[in-house]
Amino acid sequence: MVQISFFFESNAEGGYINALSESTLVSGPIVSQNAGSTNYGIYYQVGGGGLNGAFAKGLRSQISTVNEELRLAYDAKFGDGCWAKHSNNPPSPPVLTSLLVSVQPSEEVEKECIGMMYSVGPRLTAAGLTSNEYACYTQIYRDAMNEITQSDKKISGFRITMLSSGIYRGGAPIAPFADAAASSIIDAVCEAVANHPRRLEDLAILINTNTKTEFPKEVKGFSNAAKARGADFFSEKGKNGFVITL
Repeated sequence: MVQISFFFESNAEGGYINALSESTLVSGPIVSQNAGSTNYGIYYQVGGGGLNGAFAKGLRSQISTVNEELRLAYDAKFGDGCWAKHSNNPPSPPVLTSLLVSVQPSEEVEKECIGMMYSVGPRLTAAGLTSNEYACYTQIYRDAMNEITQSDKKISGFRITMLSSGIYRGGAPIAPFADAAASSIIDAVCEAVANHPRRLEDLAILINTNTKTEFPKEVKGFSNAAKARGADFFSEKGKNGFVITL
């Protein structure tokens, strides 16, 4: 029997926590997920706007090193020279996956934040996560969990974001999208832990959560998906979330 802990993580005001900060909810190194891009000019690179832009600001002193690591990781996964080829002429359909690269402590990067998970989500339409999109979405998180499994460092927490929930959502209604996205993420995490229980049994999933909005998509989506999977919820000593038992 393996238990997987999911924590809703917010700052003191209830908004999103700085993605490159340590976590008060777990002890030890964490990896933080970035919502990346396949756009020409920032193809699998840190930059631009949104969350990717926030990472760029936080990684400013080491952004060239991090981007070089991304290029190397991309080529290691898809073949030598693929990043240069794809960045100049992005493939269609786009390559959507997750790559883990290291980050170093700095003025903006806190000590226990040791890695960035660069994940690119699908560009959706108003139909949201259709069956095909759902499968693609789940695979991106499977890839992320696989990157953690293969890491040579012990990772205590994985701070996730809900990919394609902003400008990539394509106008899809937020409530059904949030339920489907959270279900997809939970499925990918549970599958990975079931396949690698010794490696991942102590990994906590940190859900970067904004409660200060009309529709708190992380709370709504993950709560609904967790209830459907028979999760046990907890709320104590500043820790809120749920546990899924495999």
